[in-house]
Amino acid sequence: MRKLLLLLTVASGILTTGATVSYPYMLIRQHDGTERSISSEGLRFTVNNGQLSVTSATESLTVELSELASMAFSAEPAYIDSMEADRDTTSIEIFTVDGLYVGRTEPGQQAGDIVPATGIYILKSNNGSEKTLITK
Repeated sequence: MRKLLLLLTVASGILTTGATVSYPYMLIRQHDGTERSISSEGLRFTVNNGQLSVTSATESLTVELSELASMAFSAEPAYIDSMEADRDTTSIEIFTVDGLYVGRTEPGQQAGDIVPATGIYILKSNNGSEKTLITK
């Protein structure tokens, strides 16, 4: 009986150790409710002059420390509207939620001009990425 209990204990430890969860995004929440996400691959954090700079292998973003509410790893990118300022000055890449590339806006161009139909899309700029509903 003891051997059976020992075997079951060891087997359950092996089974639970083999289960892994992937968190491909770092989710950053600000006090005003804004949520921004960045790829968690190759993350580097730098604090300088009251600002937190988060850099991944493909993108970076900066947040005022006084505005930072929380940070957590996430399986999904943020549902945010933080790119409003970016839309006038930089181009934004547009992807379907399945990850298929749709196109790139020019500075000042609306994402609705690029997408083929109403739906949820992932928008990506130098300051992060967001999921958003775009209507035609």
